[in-house]
Amino acid sequence: ADVHADKIYGGHVRDYMEKLKEDDPEKYAKHFSKYIAENLGPENLKEKYQDVHRKIRANPSPAPKKKRDLKEMKLFPARPKRLTAEERRQRRVEKIK
Repeated sequence: ADVHADKIYGGHVRDYMEKLKEDDPEKYAKHFSKYIAENLGPENLKEKYQDVHRKIRANPSPAPKKKRDLKEMKLFPARPKRLTAEERRQRRVEKIK
């Protein structure tokens, strides 16, 4: 159970953070920039995971999804219509001329 609890509360992430912090501080700053911005380090990561786990247990329903407006979304362009056999023949004739 301890192994599972360690994984659930981010022990493996903490270990990786500590290893990177010692070995390659530049890579640590790049990989964990958002953690650093939130003042999360290897020493207080477990408390954050416990807090999040507690909040999920208190209210397990997912957050409501945002309504997306199709008119504002950037969609893929429409594929060109395929030419019929007659149109392809006509095109070939025009290229020869």
